[in-house]
Amino acid sequence: MNYFVITSLLLVALSCSASSTTNEIAKQHPEEREERFSSLLNEEIQRTVDGYKSVGADFLKERSEEEAERIKVKDRLRLKGQQKSGRSEEEAARIKVKDRLRLKGQQKSGRSEEEA
Repeated sequence: MNYFVITSLLLVALSCSASSTTNEIAKQHPEEREERFSSLLNEEIQRTVDGYKSVGADFLKERSEEEAERIKVKDRLRLKGQQKSGRSEEEAARIKVKDRLRLKGQQKSGRSEEEA
């Protein structure tokens, strides 16, 4: 019976010391754990942001290419129409500049009306 009691007490003492050492280790290095977690979180956030940037850049590039192509087509059609009507290239270029200035003026007047 004495051996059983002594063995039981030794097991209890061993388990208490083991649990206290793990608690002490966790209490001694919380900054290290926080830094490790923080760095992993920052890396994950950076990867996510980089992914969104690449998707956004591709979308804007495609959009700007489509708009440039659409503008080129409109300009070609306008020049063809002006050439068919017998106007010279200089006159066609002058009309093109006037059209753009008129559009800018309309946009500015639209902005000023919105601001007022």
